[in-house]
Amino acid sequence: MNGSALTLAQLRLEQRTFWRNREAAAFFFALPIVLLLLFGALFRGAEAVGGVPFKHYFASGVIGIAIMSATFTSLAIVLAVQRDRLLLKRFRGTPLGAGPLFGAKVLSAVIVVCVQVVIIVAIARVEFGTPLPRDPIAFAAAVLAGIAVLAMGGVAISAIIPNGDSAPAIVNLPYLALMFISGLFFNFARQPRWLQVVANLFPLRWLLDAIRAGYLGRDFFHTRSFVAPGGRVEVVPAVHGVHGVTALGVGYGVLAAWVILFTLMALRRFRWEPRAT
Repeated sequence: MNGSALTLAQLRLEQRTFWRNREAAAFFFALPIVLLLLFGALFRGAEAVGGVPFKHYFASGVIGIAIMSATFTSLAIVLAVQRDRLLLKRFRGTPLGAGPLFGAKVLSAVIVVCVQVVIIVAIARVEFGTPLPRDPIAFAAAVLAGIAVLAMGGVAISAIIPNGDSAPAIVNLPYLALMFISGLFFNFARQPRWLQVVANLFPLRWLLDAIRAGYLGRDFFHTRSFVAPGGRVEVVPAVHGVHGVTALGVGYGVLAAWVILFTLMALRRFRWEPRAT
């Protein structure tokens, strides 16, 4: 069998394994959707962000969390558990090889993300009146960029997880922390300055801005705030077409830097076997 056939065969196995594991599917797949329904209802009357209803701002951000859940969190935990069970060692000893194995895992995550995005967009449209993505090309570019950086991040962080038992605790710490400081639950421009600086160092904050540029047609990275006679006013520039990508050049630069960093980390530290005890 050639590499493509091996990848497709492994992809079928990855998909069956994912959906048959109800607990994993409920956490990695359903959690972002549950967050959208619960917090979307709570934020229904929240203050607008730069002229955009907060429920729309939040719904678009949930897509970034869905990508992180299906790639970074899922891959890191699954790889750590499979390494402990010697499954990775067995895979390495077969004709499958590293390329088809990781290609199938990433493609499986892509399928999960695509299904999640469709469901989230549909719920946001029906429940909160959020418009469909205003710039589908910029929106798709942001989703693909997020999958690339966070999938590689999941592979990289799995290299420093000591064992499968500790994987959920190690992975969920950055997952939950970045969720709160990257502008999902709160207006990023209103957060304390030091929190903004910390969030700017990590990819999720930039991914959320890129998704919102394509989804809502607004460039939240270049928000301008001033105090008007009636109170504070935030102005968020509109973006259209390819400008939805080029306006966020800094963000895409940060995402590219993290892809390189994660790749180097994975190449240097990834292990196929458990640590010797």
